[in-house]
Amino acid sequence: MKLIMSMCMGRVVACEQGAGHQLDEQLEVLNKPFGNFANVDTSTPLGLKRATELGLIPSRMIDVVLTPHVREATKLFDSHHKGRLFALFRDPIERVVSLYYFLRIVPTDTSVRSPSSPSDAQGQQEEREGQEEGSSSSSSSSSSSSNSVGINIQGMSLEDFASNVSENWMVRSLTNTMTGPLTRDHHLALAKEILRTKFLIGLLEEKTESLRRIEAYFGWRLPSRVSQTCKNNMFYFEPQSKNAHDPIEPTSKEYKILRERNLFDLELYDYAKGLFEEQKSLVG
Repeated sequence: MKLIMSMCMGRVVACEQGAGHQLDEQLEVLNKPFGNFANVDTSTPLGLKRATELGLIPSRMIDVVLTPHVREATKLFDSHHKGRLFALFRDPIERVVSLYYFLRIVPTDTSVRSPSSPSDAQGQQEEREGQEEGSSSSSSSSSSSSNSVGINIQGMSLEDFASNVSENWMVRSLTNTMTGPLTRDHHLALAKEILRTKFLIGLLEEKTESLRRIEAYFGWRLPSRVSQTCKNNMFYFEPQSKNAHDPIEPTSKEYKILRERNLFDLELYDYAKGLFEEQKSLVG
């Protein structure tokens, strides 16, 4: 998604592409072969704090902020500089399984966060997959962290990975409850209400319609036939995921573990799919 926005639509994007510029004293646009990006890393809370201090949104330098940290990202905005939120959802179990297989092909020093959030590692996955095939997961437009425990993925089974990573990440990040128990009546209900009232919903399984709605909602247009060809190539003709793997069976032990650990996220995902249908009239 980030490459479609940057390369095909000509938008300036703030995302993890700004990593490594934390010593820059002022905002700049980085001109890369695959698009234009702000020199701030909005994929981490620390990077978002720096972006806020540098006045990223008041600068009017960028068009889109992509981040898994929605709560922290709200500090970028104020009463004079408001934003709109969108999110692109993927089945929570598919997301974790894909993350596992991705991490097995990256360097052996790769570690992920436990127990709540694979967000940093997922950001790496999205960046690499984005550069390879232009796909992306949950994001928010210019409109979600946990205690850090390194887990080396090399040699770890999917069952062990499932038992240690990603426990209702979406509900926790939306409700700012990264530790402790979650309840259906409070946390899940609050996460649903946030989605219903704040977000334009997109679904990875409905990526064509999702992107159409995003374009309509923000008033974005592809500037030329070349841009349309760029979008089509990224969406339809480029090879799909290079960390291809077989789906896990619903009867498997790994699936049951992931389902048990992500019951609220699965329910939130089903709710998001319902919102996706309801919002058809909003951007129809």
